[in-house]
Amino acid sequence: MSEGSGSERTDVLHYLPEAQRTRSSVIAVYTLIAPLFAGIAVAAFGFGELGLPAIFITAMAMYLYRRHDRSTPFITLQIASGVLHLKGRGYPGATAIRLADLYDVSLDSKTVERVQESVGGIPELRFINSTVAPAVDESRIELETRDGSIFLTEHRVSNLDASEWSNKIRRFLRKNGWVPEDERPES
Repeated sequence: MSEGSGSERTDVLHYLPEAQRTRSSVIAVYTLIAPLFAGIAVAAFGFGELGLPAIFITAMAMYLYRRHDRSTPFITLQIASGVLHLKGRGYPGATAIRLADLYDVSLDSKTVERVQESVGGIPELRFINSTVAPAVDESRIELETRDGSIFLTEHRVSNLDASEWSNKIRRFLRKNGWVPEDERPES
């Protein structure tokens, strides 16, 4: 977890929030049909003997892409010389926050009621006979700074996952000298 050389100490934490799960059966069907369409397209252009390899290659490419996407850190939190650097695919442009300017790490929560497809009978009517699922709390991590709030993700994840990551981030920051504003000595 720590990298460093000489007197400068650098610590890194990779933030991997749970993925937004798609509950639609359309995505599952697309994932199964896309390799078949690739094979049919290759065969339609006169390369019939390459149809089966095209199906296999497309399926493997989709699998490897999803696997790589889940293991790549969404955000890397790095501390160097009292400054927190946020970078990664969640932050295309790097952001830097002095630890002294970071007041708190908290959760931005809201209650969500999702629409679910019907589980009954006729597949064509699943979208028509939809129901509302029970209310669920979803959250995202918020860094409260002197200049305003910074959210680590645009989308919210399960409250449990966000709470667990919020605690990990708070421990990581405390280990590197950060103190929440309400625990700082009066000046």
